[in-house]
Amino acid sequence: MGLRDKFSSLTLELQLQISIILSSALLCTTIILITYYQLNWLRNEVIDESEKTVLKGVYADMEKLGEAETLRITEFLDVYMIYIENLKAIETKVLQLDGSSQILEAINGPIQDATLESGTVIYDYGTFMSKFTKLSSSGIDLENKQAIMDLIFPSLYNENIVSIYSGFEINEISHRYPGIKIEDRTYSPITREWYYKAQDNIGIPVMTEPHFDEFDGSWVLSVSISLLDGKGKLYGAVGVDILIDPLAKELSRYSILDTGFVLLISEAGNMLNIPEQWNYDEFYEMKIYNETIGITELQWDTIKNTSDKSIFIFNHTYDTKILENNNNITTYHAIKYTVRPYSDRDNATHYIIVCVNYTEITEQIDTVRESFHKTFVVIFYVVLAFALFVFIIIVVLLRITGKKIRKQFSQIEKIFMSIIDRGLLPDMTREVSFFKLKDNDKGIETLVSACEKKVKMLKEKEDCFSYFDWKDCRPNDCLIYSAWTDVIFPFNSYGEKKAMWKSVLLKLEKYDKKI
Repeated sequence: MGLRDKFSSLTLELQLQISIILSSALLCTTIILITYYQLNWLRNEVIDESEKTVLKGVYADMEKLGEAETLRITEFLDVYMIYIENLKAIETKVLQLDGSSQILEAINGPIQDATLESGTVIYDYGTFMSKFTKLSSSGIDLENKQAIMDLIFPSLYNENIVSIYSGFEINEISHRYPGIKIEDRTYSPITREWYYKAQDNIGIPVMTEPHFDEFDGSWVLSVSISLLDGKGKLYGAVGVDILIDPLAKELSRYSILDTGFVLLISEAGNMLNIPEQWNYDEFYEMKIYNETIGITELQWDTIKNTSDKSIFIFNHTYDTKILENNNNITTYHAIKYTVRPYSDRDNATHYIIVCVNYTEITEQIDTVRESFHKTFVVIFYVVLAFALFVFIIIVVLLRITGKKIRKQFSQIEKIFMSIIDRGLLPDMTREVSFFKLKDNDKGIETLVSACEKKVKMLKEKEDCFSYFDWKDCRPNDCLIYSAWTDVIFPFNSYGEKKAMWKSVLLKLEKYDKKI
């Protein structure tokens, strides 16, 4: 017997209960699965959007910081570009003074650095030196005029300046403020970067790469410009050394997320500051392109040529000299900005690199992912609990109402059986028995005997009518009997097959013809 037949053999009440329970279970399961997949889809969408939002937010903050710092440093260097042009104008006016000028007569004359003690710094005036033991007449005339600048230098000096100086072709004279003694007596200004850069860029302020000031050891940038005579011929240059520390300290205040930072890099790739977490002892001569930082020289050239706000990635490895046997690699996302302090804004002097540790970005995304996962679990279990609660309520209600339904179906079944029994197999005498009546027939023996005969006659007529006398009013009872034995009786011609009410009622309707 198949599963379908087994189900059909159950009572109608039990079939109804099973159908409702299975339908409820299927509905609850469908709701749970839909909720799960919808939450899973929503989680993926939220994580993807969170990653985009976090990256967009971090990049936006980095761009704002990069733009602000680029503007600040550009303005800072602009000041000294203008400063050096003003210094040139003053120098030019002073050096064009007539030899008989009253100003020259009013000053005490130039001070040679050799008159000072080693290590002495004089802020009242400047000093000059030449590697030649004796100045020419042109040199003496030039230095007498240059001495006038000693009256002006103190008012031009500020806390960001290390020294103000000038150098000349004549006798390779160097004039410097504050006044110091130059220990290297072979010192010549014309061999220094600030001088030959000015010589190569006539009339344009130039800036050197970061370097140690050779006289006091400060980490400085030099800004200089050439001096020309009336015929446009170079005869000297003026310059100023600017402290890098104010720039570096300002940059060190910033932190992108937890360990991100801002780098200031010169055009040649020299780093003007270093993040604390990199922990290098000597960074002043460190290039941005090296194996430890993870940028090659070719990559640096490519980065310089990209447009501002360009994003690039590099993998920094900790210095193995400091952290032995450490191969930890940190991935940084960086945005580049260009510093152009020149008035024409064509030439770049420095680059701002805003860096963020990508792991910290992913940690934020992981935090969002973890938070949503917790929410996902809570929502899923709430839906699961609700579905199970509804399912249990349905089962309980079916069990509670089952008894009432069972009684109702039992009554209906009895009624239908009675209808079928009376309609198909009429037998009015089958319940009549004379055994008890005969045992107590004293005095009414004739009546009992007459009744028994009468019942026998009725029974004979019933039997005769059932089998032989239906004629045209109904089909032959043998045919009806054979048809109904296939479906009504528990044990019928098809084997052990219980009656199916649907078939029974349909056949009952079929044979229910008017006589």
